[in-house]
Amino acid sequence: CHILDEESISVDSRNITCTTSPGNTTTIRGQGAVTVILDDMPLSALGFDYDNDPTISEISPTFFFKAGGTNFTITGQDLATVQNPILLIYLSTRQNQETRATFDYDNPIRSMSCIVVRDSSMLCAAPGLTELDFANESISVRFGLLMDGVTDLLILDIANLTIFDNPSFNGDATFSINPGQTRNLTFTGSHFYFTQLQVAVRAGTYTCQVVKITNTTLTCEVEIPSDAREDAHDIIV
Repeated sequence: CHILDEESISVDSRNITCTTSPGNTTTIRGQGAVTVILDDMPLSALGFDYDNDPTISEISPTFFFKAGGTNFTITGQDLATVQNPILLIYLSTRQNQETRATFDYDNPIRSMSCIVVRDSSMLCAAPGLTELDFANESISVRFGLLMDGVTDLLILDIANLTIFDNPSFNGDATFSINPGQTRNLTFTGSHFYFTQLQVAVRAGTYTCQVVKITNTTLTCEVEIPSDAREDAHDIIV
C-alpha cells in the first residue's frame, strides 16, 4: 500500500492516505491487508475487501449540447466502491465525411467528475465544448470512465455520444392570453434535440406544460387562472 503525499504527513496527523495495489482476484473478498509501521514499529494489520471491478452497461441520454450541462445516467454494477469516478470525452480526428473516424484516446478533450448514486448507477454532467466548430449538424464523440485504478473502462464502446449545436429560437415570441384561458404556445427555432423531460417552460409564474417537440418547434399548454391580473409575463424556456 503506497503512501500518497508523504511530505504532507506530520507527526500529529490523524490520517494516512494510501493507494491499494491491484488484487490477485476480483471475485474473492477479504484478501487485502494493510500493515502500518511507525519508526520501525509495526502496528496491528488492518484488513479490507477487494471488491469486483465496476462494469458499465448503459448511458442515457446519448446526446448533449455543446454548452454542456446535460445530466447522464450511467448504469452498471459495483459502482459504490469507486471513490473518484471521472467521465472522459474523446473527439474524433476525422476531418471530413469520407475519412473513417479515428479517436485520440491518449488525449481526452474533457474530463468531468461524476457522483455515484447507488451501486448500480451514477450521474455525470456533460462538459461544455463551446470551442467546437459545427460544420455539420452534429459531432460524434466517444466516452470512457476513469474509475480509480480500473483501466478496462477508459474507452467504452456501448454507445457513441452525439453533440448538437445549442438550441436557438426565432425572434421574440409574443402571445396574448386572457385570464381564464387555456392556450397552446408554439415556439420555432433550431436544434431542439431534447426530450419533454429535459425542458421546462414558464409564462411568468405559470407553468406551460410541454406537449410536443420537433427539431424546429416546441409547443406547450398554459392555463391562466380567471382571477389572474392582466399583465405582461416573460416566457422562460
